[in-house]
Amino acid sequence: MKKMKMISALMAMSLACMAFGFSASAQDKKVKGEGMKEKMKAERIAFITHKVDLTPAEAEKFWPVYNEICKQRDEATAAEREAFRNLREALKGGDDAAIAKAMKAYTDAADRNQRTLGKDAEKLSKVLPAAKVAKVLVAEEQFRRQQIHRMNHGKKPQAFHKGNHGKKPQAFHKGNHGKKPGMKTQPQA
Repeated sequence: MKKMKMISALMAMSLACMAFGFSASAQDKKVKGEGMKEKMKAERIAFITHKVDLTPAEAEKFWPVYNEICKQRDEATAAEREAFRNLREALKGGDDAAIAKAMKAYTDAADRNQRTLGKDAEKLSKVLPAAKVAKVLVAEEQFRRQQIHRMNHGKKPQAFHKGNHGKKPQAFHKGNHGKKPGMKTQPQA
């Protein structure tokens, strides 16, 4: 009987620890995500500052305009994401009228988001010479690509995931020439 109570108590404590761990883990991920966003923002600022080589007078005018542009971009991107979610939900419902409405909202949001680049260049041209505006645009793209490379660094292509242990998928082995795995090649006549 004592053994049974002891086992029950240990199981209850284990469950409580697991529940606490899951809740703390979710909170840690949220805090970590916010910290990563701030870290990336700081890295982008340093990257642009280095690449564009702003004078102190230019920087004083540039950063407030640039920060406002980033805020507007974030809002436009969030609106596009929301419209996309709504489109996916409309597709699940299957009603053509709802799908058409959601599709229109999504394409409009995507168009607005794309048109911001031209407006951003115009705004920056009011505070920087054209060459430096171009450097800002190039630096932003270089930074974006650098971040994508960082996120993908070390990831293997889909075909090389678990189970293959670093080997090529069978369809790519010499002699198969893209045929289904296990198929024998025909001898040449």
